[in-house]
Amino acid sequence: MQKLVDLPTIALSGLKHCGKTSVARLLADDLGLRCFDLDKIIADLIRTDGLSEVLDDSVCIRSFYQSAGQKTFKEFELRAFEYLENDMPNQIVGNVLSLGGGTMENTALMSIIKSSGTVVVFIDVEESVLYSRIIKTGIPAFLDQDYPRESFSLIYSKRRDLAHTQADIVIDGNFLDIPDVKARTERSLEEYFNGRK
Repeated sequence: MQKLVDLPTIALSGLKHCGKTSVARLLADDLGLRCFDLDKIIADLIRTDGLSEVLDDSVCIRSFYQSAGQKTFKEFELRAFEYLENDMPNQIVGNVLSLGGGTMENTALMSIIKSSGTVVVFIDVEESVLYSRIIKTGIPAFLDQDYPRESFSLIYSKRRDLAHTQADIVIDGNFLDIPDVKARTERSLEEYFNGRK
């Protein structure tokens, strides 16, 4: 792999529960880089703005998305990435960033991410596997509460298609545990960087 100082930011993309945050942490540890979670930064911004007092990040995000709507949530995604770029100088370059499960639908943000030189890695996992993982903790706000399976199928198709067009690297995460996805990601990144020389 390249020298650490030469690495651009690596952003892991994927639908909810594909394992991107866990892979991001392991990848950052192995590469000696810092790891950031876009959803955690969004939750911190929501709390800082006084819009929620919920301490659990996933519950905070879910309730905010439900009450504020998709448009406002996308604005917070943009703010979170801008925070990383502007308010934390030199901390976004050469780090690992886990994107949110729907970030690929935020075309304004994805355009900024791509133009920043960030390498986007999409972790691709089968629809049925993701759906079973997602509903274990209840039906999330972004799914139709009456027809969750059908609405997830539509979201999955749309987000997966978008992610394939946005990604520099696509990792098949099916039938692999998190360490194996991380190892496959490292190999693919090394091949990608070697091909750019």
